[in-house]
Amino acid sequence: MKKIRTCADAVLIGSSATHFWFPDFRLKDYDFYAYPSFIGRFLKTNPSAALIKQHKSIKYYELNGQSIDIVCDTGVNGIGEIVDANCGSAIIELFGLKVLVAKPTTLLLIKKLYSCTNSRWHKNLSDYMFLKENVMEEPSRDELAAITKRTAYMCNVWRGKNNRRFTPEDVINRLEHSQDRVADLYKIVKEADFNTNEWIRDNIDRLREIPQYNSTNTTFTSLVM
Repeated sequence: MKKIRTCADAVLIGSSATHFWFPDFRLKDYDFYAYPSFIGRFLKTNPSAALIKQHKSIKYYELNGQSIDIVCDTGVNGIGEIVDANCGSAIIELFGLKVLVAKPTTLLLIKKLYSCTNSRWHKNLSDYMFLKENVMEEPSRDELAAITKRTAYMCNVWRGKNNRRFTPEDVINRLEHSQDRVADLYKIVKEADFNTNEWIRDNIDRLREIPQYNSTNTTFTSLVM
């Protein structure tokens, strides 16, 4: 049975959506979660948009100097559910199209998902901490269900890439040059769904095998133990 759309077919996420709710936040580029129908509408309204590259369900466009990344729903990646969970949120016009703006709670859940990966880890973690400090509402059941599906999908993707979640080696590599990164990592372990003491206990032997750990990063242990 074909799914009937009852609201916009795309939701703005990322820095632009965060900037909409929190104007002091940076405004950099435009990221969307969308149903495939949005691509057709976007290209019809913006024929000069240039497809720079495509990776699986993500299409990267450039339009008038603006970077526009669109992640399309595939039926299994949780994108459509996230769009639907944001029906009722603010609607704005971008690039000649009406789109939803992801709720602050959805933005927080998305950043929570990505804050513990190796991909652009520092930016993701910084954004997560900003949202955690500023979003006061609780996510809806629909938002939680949608992000759960997205999380399950992404975990399978990461598992297929030799598990891109943090290892003790990743941890120390990020800490060895800066005490500021000690504080950053403390936030990772403390705030992003890790049990701090269990994580240290389970990995302490591997941590001790890394030369930089005992020589330059004992502060980390004192912070979290």
